[in-house]
Amino acid sequence: MGSDEGYTLGELVDRLGGDLSLPASSSKRAYRFAAIEMAGPQDLCFVSSPRYRSKLTDCKAAAVILRAGDTAHAPTDLATIVVADPYVWYARAAMLLCPQPKSEGGIHPQAVVAPDAIVAAGVTIEAGAVIGPRARLGQNVWIGSGCFVGEDVVIGEQSRLY
Repeated sequence: MGSDEGYTLGELVDRLGGDLSLPASSSKRAYRFAAIEMAGPQDLCFVSSPRYRSKLTDCKAAAVILRAGDTAHAPTDLATIVVADPYVWYARAAMLLCPQPKSEGGIHPQAVVAPDAIVAAGVTIEAGAVIGPRARLGQNVWIGSGCFVGEDVVIGEQSRLY
């Protein structure tokens, strides 16, 4: 699953940082992440462990995100984005490529919220969720179905519990 429009490699590097190995590939568009073995020309993948270096030879991804120390293992015609921590870059890019559904907020009638819990604006609490005494939920927090937030717990804004 990915965004409908995707992002060009150049846009991703501009927003998230990194060095694109093949500047000519900056207009390639990526829509999602895939495992390195399954990635195709519209996918991104990443290598954060040396054990996956051998898979770079056959990789068909639009680009592979990796550390500088792993570039020697990549074919010269494979676009790479060199970053300090590929897993962190992947997590940040995944938020762009796979945006979470928006909510206008609200508490489901089958959710249980302690009367002294503090619930900020835009919070979504799904059915079956339990919010304990004195819990504090920041703006636009999303508490998924069946989640339990204990007493005195603080959940920062924009957080999601599944």
